[in-house]
Amino acid sequence: MVVGADPVQDVERPGFEIASAAQTLLPEIEGTIKGHLRDVGLDLHLRRDVPKLIAENIELTLVKKAFETLGISDRNSQF
Repeated sequence: MVVGADPVQDVERPGFEIASAAQTLLPEIEGTIKGHLRDVGLDLHLRRDVPKLIAENIELTLVKKAFETLGISDRNSQF
């Protein structure tokens, strides 16, 4: 995603707007993502079960929290 600010009127037309941002820590994900800062940059290692852990928790923790922050209780009405 490319995120910008202050679009030039009549030149740039932003298609989306970030209305809210948040993060969530899942207790069972500890130790599944490891990062090492090296001379050549950041080296990240993910365990095989990271996508499964995220998939199992994305609706309950992330989507629900994001919509509640905006006062939306019926997520399906937004699509």
